[in-house]
Amino acid sequence: MTDLVGFFVNTWVLRVAVDSAVSFTRILAQVKQKALAAYANQDAPFELLVELLNPVRSPAHHPLFQVMLAFQNNESANLSFPDADLSWIPVSTGTSRMDLFFNIADASSVDAELGSGWGGLVEYATDLFDLGTVETLVARFVRVLDQVVADPDGCVGSIDLLDETERQLVLKAWNDTAVPVPHTTIPELFARQVERVPDAVAVVCGDRSLTYAELDRESNRLARVLISRGVGPETVVAVALPRSADLIVALLGVLKAGGAYLPIDPGYPSDRLEFMLTDAAPLVIITDQVTAQSLPDTATPRLVIDQRVGALDPVAESLTDSENRCRPHPDNLAYLIYTSGSTGTPKGVAITHRNVASNVGAVAAILGEDGLSRVLASTSTAFDVSVFEIFATLCLGGIVELVRDVLVLSEQDGWSGSVVSTVPSAFVEVLDNVRTPINADTVVYIGEALTSAVIARTRALNPDARVVNGYGPTEATVFVTAFAVGAGDEVVGDVPIGSPLANVQVYVLGAALEPVPVGVVGELYVGVFRLVGVSRSGGVDGVAVCGRSVRAGGVSVVSHGGSGAVDRIGGAGVRRAGR
Repeated sequence: MTDLVGFFVNTWVLRVAVDSAVSFTRILAQVKQKALAAYANQDAPFELLVELLNPVRSPAHHPLFQVMLAFQNNESANLSFPDADLSWIPVSTGTSRMDLFFNIADASSVDAELGSGWGGLVEYATDLFDLGTVETLVARFVRVLDQVVADPDGCVGSIDLLDETERQLVLKAWNDTAVPVPHTTIPELFARQVERVPDAVAVVCGDRSLTYAELDRESNRLARVLISRGVGPETVVAVALPRSADLIVALLGVLKAGGAYLPIDPGYPSDRLEFMLTDAAPLVIITDQVTAQSLPDTATPRLVIDQRVGALDPVAESLTDSENRCRPHPDNLAYLIYTSGSTGTPKGVAITHRNVASNVGAVAAILGEDGLSRVLASTSTAFDVSVFEIFATLCLGGIVELVRDVLVLSEQDGWSGSVVSTVPSAFVEVLDNVRTPINADTVVYIGEALTSAVIARTRALNPDARVVNGYGPTEATVFVTAFAVGAGDEVVGDVPIGSPLANVQVYVLGAALEPVPVGVVGELYVGVFRLVGVSRSGGVDGVAVCGRSVRAGGVSVVSHGGSGAVDRIGGAGVRRAGR
């Protein structure tokens, strides 16, 4: 082949495992060893390798690898002609062979003005990256080179991709959410509304309604009975009632007595209910005769309510000074909700009045003081979204319309109000079967990834509705992030889960609990002021700056964009919309 002219370059695909605990020098040695061993198969063409491996092909990307780095360390051709000056002129093909291609060569061959050293060109697929993103990648690449040259024997896992400006951005600037924490409780917030609008409707369930004054009187009656039975701050009271106005009375009565309510859904399996009642050890169970029959046999005393809570105690006046000694402190528990738990064993999550009050203020900042004027309460009290639907509404003077579940919207003749909150999959079922328009000012989605297709379906039924996509683990009190989509906003792909609410910090961390750069996959950690019952996650300077932090269920995240909002990746993750 001596006389054959051609471009004989063959691409080798060599698998190299990178251990974050080893040094850059060690990795270089591993790559060298792999490359030298591969010479035995240097004549195998790349096309044959692809054919033999038969990877799943996609027109969206190159098979086997998508990023290439070429290091041109051969001497540049020294061309000269008499009476002529020669210079290199880069010529672009207008296409990118890879998603990303870093071509490193002698600096003078890249640009004569660069002088000595090494320079490079980056080709990138414009369908995947914009110029700003690539410039950021190049800056990080140079930062990595600086660090491995300065300390080649350091662990690669310690290489910091963030410069100080970006570190401050992701840890501090995007988490600058501190506002005064309210020193108040749910009963105190409710009492303000009783004083402000005593005759306004507070609760509607079927054909029964209660004004704020009536709800106040009936919950006082129940609170008085509970106090007489020893209920006070830090005691737990189980509530197992059907969805009725008495359910709201019972929850509020427990809180007025100073206790924390434990919602019991009679539809849960008996063994789960027995575990919850044994584990939480409530002082008493509030139930009715029908529901009591479906509860497991335990030693816990039962307070059985028939028809009306008022039948328990004829005295409906405000609690006396003596009884009010039992009223809760902002840092006392308000409720205890059991989640499935990552191990399969139910896990009790205890939340304080202060956290609920803070969340009420954060929700009001998003929806407006009048944004909860009439709320469809369709979520089981065994889920913390019900806290938003019921208590955020009552603490802001709105109407709680208690229904069986959100599917009732497809069974009745229309609905008008300020807020419907639900998971996307349930509301899609409503949209498939609804007969008349649903005129909701705001639709709040939570619990699942929200796609642009669901937004489009929502707008088709209610073009003027604002959509809010919320996210939050139970440990962090309903919502920790939210992203509002206005009626005229364009939506493409999945909807971000948003930016942190007041007094909440969200962090995108790597395996070593270090913040990852904007656009890099990590896991979501949430920090909440005075988060109760959750262990502190250590390791990161600045992560626990405002209380305790909790790993959000192994959620994968990536940062990108321009606002600091967090986007969900696929069905299990999120990503931060960054610069």
